[in-house]
Amino acid sequence: MKLFGYFETVKPLLVKQINKFFLQQKDFPNKQLLQSLQAFNLKGKLLRGMLVLLINKMEGGQINEKVLNVATAMELVHSGLLIHDDIMDKDLFRRGFPTIHKSFGQSMAICAGDWLFCKAIELIDDNELIKIMSVGVQQVMHGQILDVFFSETNNNPNQSTILDIYRKKTAFYSFSLPFKLGAMLQKASLKKLDILNSLGENLGLIFQIKDDEMGIFGDEKATGKPTGSDIRENKKTLLRLLLFESSNTLEKKVLI
Repeated sequence: MKLFGYFETVKPLLVKQINKFFLQQKDFPNKQLLQSLQAFNLKGKLLRGMLVLLINKMEGGQINEKVLNVATAMELVHSGLLIHDDIMDKDLFRRGFPTIHKSFGQSMAICAGDWLFCKAIELIDDNELIKIMSVGVQQVMHGQILDVFFSETNNNPNQSTILDIYRKKTAFYSFSLPFKLGAMLQKASLKKLDILNSLGENLGLIFQIKDDEMGIFGDEKATGKPTGSDIRENKKTLLRLLLFESSNTLEKKVLI
């Protein structure tokens, strides 16, 4: 099975399911916001949802309504986290378009992110899967708390702490979590789940380090978000640490 060929096959199914979800939200009180949330979800790569489908298939499963709902829930959680992250980072563009808080205000954006989390839980409708999803979101919050703390102070984390933040903020929910959700849909063994968790952690670290690089040196048209936001927000990334360690005393004073 060729990975990207598989993604090309299943992405239309996931897009259809996401559209179906939003069309069912008849009681949502702000139609313009709902349409923006739908567009926001579909502008993403849908990687996390497709990873759920991939691992489900590798474990012998078929694509059905429950599997598609779990994949959709993964994307809703991802979008909710991005909406809140954009508020904290004061970013005005995401995926090449104005962020939700820029278009609707911070209060409305916070409500929108919270709503996406709640609907994701409702979609999953499986206690074991909800539990592991909850653990994933908690990991992100723990990582975000550390990230905000170091960004707003002159404290400089060491490499071990930075990598721990990366594991919590990115690796678990972006890779380990969808891997485990896909496997748990097919009742995979604990040993298999541990292997997938480790694989996801390593892939997530690579992903975040590359994302840091793109955030400084990437093309805004390609990334869909402003270049240099990590520098402006005083993010204590691995790249910044390496720069700090290679700087002389005068340069370190500027960085601090």
